[in-house]
Parts: sequence; C-alpha cells; structure tokens
Amino acid sequence: MIRIGNIQADIRFDSGAVERLFASPERALADAEAYWETEEAMRCARGWHKAVGVPADFEHFRAAVREIAELGPGERESHPALRTARRVMQQERRFLEEGLPHLCGVLPDRPATLDIRILLAAALRTNAFAHEQVVVNMTSRFWHVEGLSIDERASWVLNLIVHECWHGGFCENRERWTDAPLGDQTLWSLLVNIQNEGTATYTNYTARQIFPARADQDFRMLDDPAEVAQKVGTMNAILAARCTLDEPALRDLAWREGVLGRAFYVGGAHMARTIDERVGREALVETIAAGPCSFVRAYNAVADADLRVRLPVV
Repeated sequence: MIRIGNIQADIRFDSGAVERLFASPERALADAEAYWETEEAMRCARGWHKAVGVPADFEHFRAAVREIAELGPGERESHPALRTARRVMQQERRFLEEGLPHLCGVLPDRPATLDIRILLAAALRTNAFAHEQVVVNMTSRFWHVEGLSIDERASWVLNLIVHECWHGGFCENRERWTDAPLGDQTLWSLLVNIQNEGTATYTNYTARQIFPARADQDFRMLDDPAEVAQKVGTMNAILAARCTLDEPALRDLAWREGVLGRAFYVGGAHMARTIDERVGREALVETIAAGPCSFVRAYNAVADADLRVRLPVV
C-alpha cells in the first residue's frame, strides 16, 4: 500500500490473461463463452460491455484468437503484443513511483483508496477500460502503430493506464460531490461523462513527460486548435440534442460522437487544461471534489467566448 497525502493506493500489474491466451489459444477457441466466465479480465469486459450498452462480440474475439493460434510457438513469443505486455510489467515499479503521484496530483487530497489491478488481456474490442479493475487489450491495433519500438508501445500503454487509474479516484470523489444533481438525469449523466473522460484524458496528456505517447491521436487533436474547436462544437451539439432526441437516439449520438468520435475526451480535456492553465491546478482539483456543474462553471468563467460550453434549457 502506498500513501500519497490522504490517498492510499494498492495498484498491481497482472499479465496472466495475455500470457495464458498466447500459451494456449486453443482453450479459448474451444468454448469462448466459458473462457469469458473463467478469466477475470474477460468477466470485467462482460461487465463493461453491459455498462456501456455495447454487446460483446464473440466473433471478433474468436477471429483475434485464431490469429494467435495460427502462429508457431516462436512467432507467439516474438509477437509485439506479448513483448509489449512483458515490457509493461517491467515498468510496474516506475509507474508506482512516478505515474501514481502524477495522477494523484489531479485528485482532491482527501481520504480515498485506489485498490486496482491492471489486467493485461487480449482479443477485446476496446483498447482499455476501467470496470471493476483496469483492463488493457494488448492485441489492439491501437498500440501497434508501424514504426513504434516495443519501448514506445509500452510507454503508450503505461500512459493510458494513468488515465484509467485516475477514473478510480474520480469515482471515489463522486460519492462526496457538493454539486446538487440536476433534475434532468440524462443531462447530468452527459456532464459527468464529459468531466470524467475529459479530465482523465488531460491527466494522461500531462503525463507524457513520464510516459511519452507520441502516436496518441487524442493528444494530437488537443494540440490542434481547429480540432479542439470542432470537438467542443460537437460536444455542445450533443448537449443541445437533449431537447430534440429521444433517449435511445441521444445515447447512440453520445456513444458515436462523444466516445468513439472523442468529443467528450478532447473537448473535456480542453476544459480541464483551460482551468489548469488560466486559474491553476487547485481550481481544477476543486471541480473534481465538487462535481460536473462546477467543472462547467469554472471552465466557462475563463474560456474563450466561442469555445464555451452551452447548456440546454430543458
């Protein structure tokens, strides 16, 4: 257990799932559904799919595992996903010594416990997520950009683990928010998502000096004013659609443009960066203690007029 101020952290890295899959992909292919029940990382994935409303894709899983099964033993051992996972495991102590204090610096200094296992897995639809534990899909093409070394890929994974672990601290503080929830639960949920994903993205954006991630597209968009303006505009369009779309259509729009299209991540990260740079880190951290309405107010108070968040009247 590591203590940073009033935050206690017990973060452990575990590559068992990806090691077992590469060692014996045939077991997973024999009964994919049973494999998802027996592997902890896959049980977490099932829960994540249910939480975000996206069905688990067993055909995608089987296809990814078949690619591994078709490799010879030597090819499996030299596979970039497995080599990257092993390099990540070697960086566990450095993550605890440098990455953990960084992410705790973007959380309120009040009692909280980050009890998190980092499960390195494979053959999932997403790159990484935080649901019960943090799960990273080591076979995702996201990490395996041509021209990146194994060290660069591992650094990128560690950078995103900063993001995912920060979510754990956000959730603990959520239970003690001082913001009164909005009467409109749907709008409230959208604002929570923007603050959560946006500030998490800003947290790992500012962790680049520890764990560089030069190929990360979110960071490239954050460094491009035109992209930022476009994502903030999309974010505002999603919020405005609360008045015109029914619940299923709004959820689809938020998932398609806010999550997959990265508007919540890049637009929300720009909000966090603006507060941090124009008011200070203490002001940004106070919004994590207070809630999403405080986040929007703090941002709009110092944002450029054409980039302010526009809340619908509902």
